[in-house]
Amino acid sequence: MVRLFTPQLFNMKKDLDFSGLITHGVCPLCKEFTPLVSIYDNIFKCTNCGNELEQKVNGVIKYLPMTSVHVKRIFQDGKKS
Repeated sequence: MVRLFTPQLFNMKKDLDFSGLITHGVCPLCKEFTPLVSIYDNIFKCTNCGNELEQKVNGVIKYLPMTSVHVKRIFQDGKKS
């Protein structure tokens, strides 16, 4: 048996913690009701078309498309603008 996920294989710290959130919603780009996977605070990825969406909550939950430039800036800076 081969262990695929070992700290030695990826040279990671043992205390690395991953957490994720999967929710269902309608993607505004592909117009499908699909699972959406959280990749950052309020940023989700559509499992159907692969586009990044920003979650907005204002009485109702809406998912808005994001540009790749905006997503890269968030991951580099670590904050939303």
